[in-house]
Amino acid sequence: MRSAIFLMLLLSGYSFADSDTEWVVRLDCDSFASRECYAASNGSYASINGARRFATRYEAETFSETLTFSLRMKSPRVVEIVKQVAENTH
Repeated sequence: MRSAIFLMLLLSGYSFADSDTEWVVRLDCDSFASRECYAASNGSYASINGARRFATRYEAETFSETLTFSLRMKSPRVVEIVKQVAENTH
């Protein structure tokens, strides 16, 4: 039974967090140069640097359901991004 549930999670895209990726909610914003912005909270948005990040797609989708009306009007969609790892330059 447990292996069947695990297999369902893997196939549905709700797998356990991969250490190299994060999930964010991307929005369409006319006010940004790239026309893309990201949800920073359920009522505000920012560039990719200010985006609220999630370990799993499920967490990001749950968060996207709490967005205010004005953010829902910006076509929110959950996207996967590669974590930016800071290099140690000591």
